Amino acid sequence: MTDTMLGPLFTLVSIALPVGIACLTVATTVAVAPRVVVLLRQRSYDRATVGERLYGTLRLDPGAAADRDGAARLIAALHPGGRRGVSAWASGWPQLGLAIRWVDGRARWEIEAPRQLGRSIEMAVAAAFPGAELDRAEAPRLEVPSLRLAIRGEPPEAAGPGTSSNLGAILVELLARLPDGGSAAWRLHVTPLPPAKDQRSDDAPGKGEMLLDSFLNRPSRAASASARTLPTRAPGPLFSVTADLEASATNPAAARAWLFDAIGAVGSLRSAGWTIEATVGGWSHPMRVSARDLAELWGLAGAADESRPVDVIRSRRLPAPLVIAQPGLRAIGLDAGRPVLVPESLFARHFVLLGRTGSGKSTELVALAADDLRAGRGFTFIDPHGDAVARLLDAVPPEQAHRVHLLELAEKDHPRAFNPIELDGADPELVAAQFVDTMSDLYFAGLASPPHRQLQYLRSALMTLLLRANPEGVPWTLESLNRLLIDPIFREEIVNGLTDPILLAFWKHQWPRRGGSDPSADALTSKLAAFLSYPSIRAIVSAPVSTIRPRRIMDAGEVLLVDLSRAGGDNAWLFGGLVIARYYVDALGRQAMPPAARVPHTLYVDEVQNFDTSAIRGTLAQGRKFALQAGLATQYFDSLGRELQRGIRANVATTMLLQPSADDARLLRDEMAPLTERDLLNLPRYRMAVRTEFDGQSRVLTADILPEVP
Repeated sequence: MTDTMLGPLFTLVSIALPVGIACLTVATTVAVAPRVVVLLRQRSYDRATVGERLYGTLRLDPGAAADRDGAARLIAALHPGGRRGVSAWASGWPQLGLAIRWVDGRARWEIEAPRQLGRSIEMAVAAAFPGAELDRAEAPRLEVPSLRLAIRGEPPEAAGPGTSSNLGAILVELLARLPDGGSAAWRLHVTPLPPAKDQRSDDAPGKGEMLLDSFLNRPSRAASASARTLPTRAPGPLFSVTADLEASATNPAAARAWLFDAIGAVGSLRSAGWTIEATVGGWSHPMRVSARDLAELWGLAGAADESRPVDVIRSRRLPAPLVIAQPGLRAIGLDAGRPVLVPESLFARHFVLLGRTGSGKSTELVALAADDLRAGRGFTFIDPHGDAVARLLDAVPPEQAHRVHLLELAEKDHPRAFNPIELDGADPELVAAQFVDTMSDLYFAGLASPPHRQLQYLRSALMTLLLRANPEGVPWTLESLNRLLIDPIFREEIVNGLTDPILLAFWKHQWPRRGGSDPSADALTSKLAAFLSYPSIRAIVSAPVSTIRPRRIMDAGEVLLVDLSRAGGDNAWLFGGLVIARYYVDALGRQAMPPAARVPHTLYVDEVQNFDTSAIRGTLAQGRKFALQAGLATQYFDSLGRELQRGIRANVATTMLLQPSADDARLLRDEMAPLTERDLLNLPRYRMAVRTEFDGQSRVLTADILPEVP
C-alpha cells in the first residue's frame, strides 16, 4: 500500500523540489546578483584608481560662499549619473572624498577624486561658484597616532532647504581650538548612488520579491509602495556617505579630550532635523543623503568667511585672454598652467615689476631674461646682488656662450675694461652731460643745498678732457679727471692746449680765485677719490680703451651681465649708473641709423631705486625710438623719485605687481582696476597683478610668475 500511496507523492516531491530550488536560485540570483556585480566592479574600480587620485583645495570668494544653494549645486554636479547615463548595473562609480582640514592655522576645504574626473570637477566648481579657485595639492597625511570620532545617523526626512545647522562654522571654531602640535580633518567618504536608487522608497519590494510574488500568486507590495514613493523621494541625485572626524596630537590624551568636545559640535546637526550620533572610536555607518544634505555635512556654505580662520580667496583672479602661441609672442606668466602670451613688440614700451622681497619679483625678472637668452635676443642685466647673474650664467646654452659678456666688479685677476668717458664716436657734450647728471643724481642729490659749484667744476673739468686730445693717443679716464682737479702741473699742461674760450676763462680766472680752497671742490674730489680708491673698480674704469662697449653689444644683439655685488653700496650704485648712462648715450647715437637697422636691446635693472638717474628716465621717454627698452624692478613704487614715477605711469606698457605694500596698493589701485586695493594687498606669493595690452586695449589680469630658471 505504501508503495501504492506514497509512490506518486515521492515522485511529485522529487519533481517539485528541484523545480522549487531552481526557482529560488533564480529569484535569489535576480535579487542579489546585480548588487554583487556592482559591488565587485566598484571595488575593482577603486583598486585601479587608488594610485591616480587628485587632491584639490577649494577657495571661495567670501561673498559667493554665503550662497547655500551654490554648495548644493556643486555637490549635485559631482554626481556622475547625469553625465554618464549609467544604470544600476553600471561599473566604476567614482568615489569622492570631501574634507575640512586644519592646515597652517587655517581650515580649508578639500576635494579628492580620481584623476580622470579632474576636468569635470573644475567645471562643476566654476559653474557653482564663479571665481572660485581649485588648486592642486599633495595627498594629505594625518600624523599618527590618530583618533577617530565615528558618525552614524540619518538626514532630515523632509525634502527641501530646511534649517541650516551651521556645521561648517562650528567645525572651524572647533578646529581652531586644536591642541598645540595637533592636526585634524573632518572627512566625508562619498559614493554616488545609481539613479535607480532614488526612484523607489526604502520599503519597496525588490526584483526577487516581486518574482516570488508572481510565482506564488500572492498580492505584491509594489502597488502600495509606489504610492509612497513620491513623498519619500529625495530631490536630485543621492549619495552614500560615511563621516568621521580624525585628530592627531603629540599628546594623545589631549586629542581624545578634544574629540569629546567635538561630539557637541557634530550634534548641532540635530537643529536641522538630523538624527545623529557620534562616538569616539569605532566605525562610521553609511548614510543615504541628497546633494543638499551632503553640502550641509561638508559645511561649505556660510563658513567660508574672512572673519574666521579659513582658507578663502582674499585676492580675486582675473583670467588672461586665450591667445594661441605663434611667432612674435612671448610668455610673461602662467594662468592655470598655460602661458600668458603678449606680443614681443609690447616690450619696446618697457615693463616694470614691483614687489616686496620674497614675492617672486627677481625670479620673474630672471625668467624673462633667460627667455631672451634662449631666443637669441640681446639684453643687459644690471644685478646689484649677483644671484641673478649667477642663475643666468648657469642658463646660457652652449650655442649662445659666444655672445655673452660678464662684467664683475669683484674680478681682480682678469678685469674687463669699461671707460665711461671714452667717446668711441659719441657726442662729447652728451657723454659729459650724462656723466654729470649721474653724479648729481646718485652722489649729490641728498645734499642740504643744491650742488651748483660741484657740478660746475665737474662739467668744466670733464669737457676740458673730452675736447682736448690726449697727447698719448689714448682716451682720457676717470683717473685723468681726478688728476686734473688735484694736480696743478697736469692741469696747466691740459689747459694750455685748450681753444674753448669759456673753459679757458674758467681755468684762468674762476678756478684760481676759489677752486683750490673751495669746500665744493674738496667734496667733488673726495667723491672721485673714494670711487677710485677701490682697486677692483679702478682696474675697470682706468683702462683707456674699453673691452665692454655698449654700442657694439646693442648692435650685435649680444648679452652683458653686470655683477655689482661685493663692491660697496654707493660705489656699486655709481658704477651701475654709469653703465646705464652709457647705454642711453649710445642709444641716442643710433639716431643716424635707419629704424629698421636698430637691433632691439632690453636693459634689465634690478633694484632700480638705487639707479634713479636721468638716463633711466630718458630711456623710458625716448628709448623706444632707438630700440632700447627697459625692464625695471623695485620693491616699492613709493621709493622711486616723483619724476621716475611719472615716467613709469606715462610710458610703461606692462606693469607687474607682486605683494605690494599698503602704500603701493593705494597708489596703484586705479591702474589695476577692476582689482581692488584689498585684492592687491592679498596677492599670494608668486602671483602678480598685471596691467598690459591685448589688441591695443589696456587689460588687467592676474598670473603666476614664470618658473624659476633651472
